[in-house]
Amino acid sequence: MYSVALVLHNGLRWVTLLLLVAAVVRAISGRGGRTWSNADDDLGKWLVIAMDLQFTIGLLLYVALSPITQAAFNDFGAAMANAQLRFYAVEHAFGLNASAEHQRAGSHQLPAK
Repeated sequence: MYSVALVLHNGLRWVTLLLLVAAVVRAISGRGGRTWSNADDDLGKWLVIAMDLQFTIGLLLYVALSPITQAAFNDFGAAMANAQLRFYAVEHAFGLNASAEHQRAGSHQLPAK
């Protein structure tokens, strides 16, 4: 289960990144006078779905499946002294959750049709 979740989490990051780049490109092209279309709505919807899946799989890995985070949880003080354990136990989770929340906070500000 851990390996499957890790492969999904790893592959989905590229899907999410491609969708994000596509959404940014379409947003920039819209500043030139192009009207908002259903394709823009669909792209935004798929980006949010990909981010939600990425977050959910990552949370499952973090809380239940990853032997790396389990080792960190067993002795959190020692994990802070180990750069790899600290990265996965604290820095990775904090940074990505902060960026996901930042994106989600702005997602309700879609242009009027």
